[in-house]
Amino acid sequence: MKNKTEKKEQQNTQTEKIIEPRLIHWLNQRAVEKGISKGELSKLLGVSSSYLNQLQSGEKQIKNVGDDFINKCVAFLQASRLSVLIAAEKITQQDFYGLSDKEYENEIEAALHYILKDKNIGTIIPVEILSADFAIKEMTVKLFEQLTRKSLISNKINLNDLFKD
Repeated sequence: MKNKTEKKEQQNTQTEKIIEPRLIHWLNQRAVEKGISKGELSKLLGVSSSYLNQLQSGEKQIKNVGDDFINKCVAFLQASRLSVLIAAEKITQQDFYGLSDKEYENEIEAALHYILKDKNIGTIIPVEILSADFAIKEMTVKLFEQLTRKSLISNKINLNDLFKD
């Protein structure tokens, strides 16, 4: 009989096999919609099928792809460059805040503690969220902000300010 640790490791391995990078999922989905094979897709993107498979499996990190690959994805997906950069994990939630990595992590932690004390939503969020993966913590804070229209993370960059003279 397997102990809890072995079961959890097996579940994590199965989950890792199912989850593929957002951009790869998007590309594969669009290829299916267009009736394009994986081989044809890789040619359109200017990479080998094995490279595409390495990105899909996580053997190669999607955030390390080059600009040429990004541009070909933009053309194939007929999407904005920004949405492709986000899907490729080259732009993250943190990039929209004027905070260092440590400051951002501290803000997320403080926000989670705030959420757990909320009389409505805090009662349905398990305290184990505090030991969850950072991406789960970040998602929880973003969902809370969307739901309540409260901003919990400071120093959010105003995109309009980026384009002022």
